[in-house]
Amino acid sequence: MHYPEIHQQILRNRSDPRGDDLIEATIRRLFGIDPAVNLPLAQLAEIIRRGLMELGPRRLARLQDDHRDQSFDPLFKPLRKSEATLAEP
Repeated sequence: MHYPEIHQQILRNRSDPRGDDLIEATIRRLFGIDPAVNLPLAQLAEIIRRGLMELGPRRLARLQDDHRDQSFDPLFKPLRKSEATLAEP
């Protein structure tokens, strides 16, 4: 079960050890490695943290029926806007 607001609060507070737990679980799930053994992964952990923080607002936006293609963190903004539409073959 996902709780976007709670996860956002946990990830924003860098002194909350639950944030590290969320990041480590994500690294394990994505890469199949144990972050405690394969350190230093500080940069990867920071990208994962920011990605997890990006998911919360996106989920909340979808729940509020906001389906715009938007990013809440500049790291995840597309470099250029997609020109394809649903009407194109």
